Amino acid sequence: PTYKDLPVDAFVVAKSVHFDNESLVVGSAYSVIDGSLENVVACEYLKASRDRVKIHKSKGGIDLFSRRINDHSQYYVQTRDLKVPGLTVREWRTKVVWKKIEEGTVMIVYENTDDLDEELGRKNTLGTAMTVFTMKKLAPMGNIPQTLVSMVTRVDVAGAVPSFIMNRLSKGFTRNVVRLREDFDQSKEYDRENRAIFIKAIKSIANMPRLQGVDAAEKSFKDAWRAVPHSEQERIKSFAMVETHVHVPSEGGMCWGKSEGEVPSTLEETAAFFWLFDSRAYIKMFGDEGRKITSTKSAFKKRILKHKTIASSTKVKVKHSKRIFYNEMTFSWIDNKTIIIVSEPIDVDDELIRQQNSPKAKGQVIVAGQRRMSITQKIKSSFVGDNNLYIKGREKTAIRLTRVGERRTKVEFVTELECGSSLGGKLVR
Repeated sequence: PTYKDLPVDAFVVAKSVHFDNESLVVGSAYSVIDGSLENVVACEYLKASRDRVKIHKSKGGIDLFSRRINDHSQYYVQTRDLKVPGLTVREWRTKVVWKKIEEGTVMIVYENTDDLDEELGRKNTLGTAMTVFTMKKLAPMGNIPQTLVSMVTRVDVAGAVPSFIMNRLSKGFTRNVVRLREDFDQSKEYDRENRAIFIKAIKSIANMPRLQGVDAAEKSFKDAWRAVPHSEQERIKSFAMVETHVHVPSEGGMCWGKSEGEVPSTLEETAAFFWLFDSRAYIKMFGDEGRKITSTKSAFKKRILKHKTIASSTKVKVKHSKRIFYNEMTFSWIDNKTIIIVSEPIDVDDELIRQQNSPKAKGQVIVAGQRRMSITQKIKSSFVGDNNLYIKGREKTAIRLTRVGERRTKVEFVTELECGSSLGGKLVR
């Protein structure tokens, strides 16, 4: 069987298993939805709404309808052209049942049925499917209701279907969870709630005496800011009212960049934006494939993990473009108008990387910037391929925020990045 992590959405975890030379796919997906349990259940159960029919037809669907059986069940039929030359139209006929399992938990089950065979006949090739949704009410995030949705599906499109076609189709079988997340998405409100909580926390320590570690934070920022002589810095175009300089060695290795400018927000609001590492806005802005906080030492010190695929700045395809970064973030009030946030790389537990890699890449850990690989690493790399392997990257960032007005904050941002090859230059820019 072929195991795949499906990059369907940054906020949805999806996987599939395709049995080679067969028309069968098993998939799973889960996500937290910004909606109440009742609304999420209703949205999923009402499959034949006008919006759903429109989306279905835009994705190659031919027909879609449902028929009520009783208050808890219905028939659901969809017909689809797979857009593959030589393959006939596929049709799925299912019976859908929803049930409240316990307080705060609802299940929806789609199961193949032959109840409609006599009425509808067999004009198309009939596929089979069974899908189970489990929806559980979670504690709200401020004023935003939260519902955990998990889905497991088994779909057989019937007939002899090439493997590359099944791999392409497998993403579509988990799209229902993505659509639910998109329909209820309140990312801006979610981030706003998180920032409000953190702003309240940092205001409570703003006037406290200088804390232990503040001097180290100031030194760390100044060292990073002055790491590259001015004569070796290249000024590049970035955002309006922002001055940006970079240093990218021609031989690869450690890249460096800094930006400074002003933003129209309070010091506390700006600090909250940079400190909330797992902010949804951050994930969308930088195109990361995943961000998470692995541990919290205190309200102002935490360990973070992110992984992403970096496009090369050259036309040549660069191997090992997937990077994983493991850092410790520290928040420091310097005085009543200055905050410094430092993110330092730390030695990553190899198991964290193995968990991100595909099953074929299990056991492989390579450090970014290595110019030589062992024979074993070369052999493994040649079999695994570019798209399956995350390797270690090192990134240090230091941010100094200074209050210059009631709603004006100066931002000085500097990063030192080691990704190896041409990838570091692409990312630091």
